[in-house]
Amino acid sequence: MASFNKPEFGRRLRDARNRTPLTQAQLGDRIADFLELGDGKGVSGAAVAQWENGSSLPTADKLAAACSILGVSADSLLLLAEPTKRPPGFLDQASALPEPLQEALLQIVSHLAEKTPSEKRLYRKLEQEAKQRK
Repeated sequence: MASFNKPEFGRRLRDARNRTPLTQAQLGDRIADFLELGDGKGVSGAAVAQWENGSSLPTADKLAAACSILGVSADSLLLLAEPTKRPPGFLDQASALPEPLQEALLQIVSHLAEKTPSEKRLYRKLEQEAKQRK
């Protein structure tokens, strides 16, 4: 079995991040926010730099968060597929809706948020975006 190519993973992660305006530290902060990590348990810019230079790898949850934030698939970063831009996520699509529909969607997701933690996180993100637009 072939060994995993950490430097190539790091290059692909760096390329995906460089297609955004995010610095390594900002990506780390976004990952920590996405995963709702407590104080002192964040993701430093130095950790992201280590991932990008191939000296270490993110945990599965941090990889999934980075993929969501950067809009890429884990397959493309892990060298299982050619890099492709992932279709816009739910939040991207929701922000393109007219404001009355965004409000209705926010109410639906709010109701769902009472059911599971993942919907609760989604609701908080939608709510924050709605507040920023006002």
